[in-house]
Amino acid sequence: MLVFICIVVLIVLLISIVLLLSVINIVVNKLEISNEEKGKIIKDYEIHLQLRIIDKFKIIDIKINDELIEKFHIKSKLDKIYFEEVKKEKLSKEEIKLLLKKMHFEIDKLDLRVDLGIDDVILTSAVVGIISVAIGLGLAKIIKKYDSRKYKYIINPLYINKNILKINLNCIIKVKMVHIIYVIYILLKRRRVYKNERASNRRAYDYSYE
Repeated sequence: MLVFICIVVLIVLLISIVLLLSVINIVVNKLEISNEEKGKIIKDYEIHLQLRIIDKFKIIDIKINDELIEKFHIKSKLDKIYFEEVKKEKLSKEEIKLLLKKMHFEIDKLDLRVDLGIDDVILTSAVVGIISVAIGLGLAKIIKKYDSRKYKYIINPLYINKNILKINLNCIIKVKMVHIIYVIYILLKRRRVYKNERASNRRAYDYSYE
């Protein structure tokens, strides 16, 4: 019996260590979006969801495509989970932003090209400038060390008096499992507090009739 308990403890310990040392990578090998065809948005993508130990050894690699999304109804399930969790947890926009911040997302690679045209030339220049500044500020906050070989982006204005948007993206986004576990812990703790508050309010409400 003691040997069995020791084996179970060892297995749990090993799994815990693996999880704490694991990194989830969202690898976007190709993401192309275009509205060049009138009334139609064309998209093409190749995205992988990977689980790696110490960001070196790949354990799981799931290719996300239209077939997978349709087969498991992923989009509708994610939308349902998100809205149900927000409603259940009573999360504000500020709290959602804080939780996302605690996830400590890292961009390990970025190759982005955006071709943007609006039917107003002046507005095109203004929007392109705003997007460029926003991306620059965002990268400054997220990346640890800038490397021109790893981080490239071009926001190209199209002065053709037409509403055109073309996006080509390749990137790698990383998040450590320890941060995901921490955010889950915060949500579970918050839910427990919220349930206790509801129970206390319900008891106080019941007593008011006595």
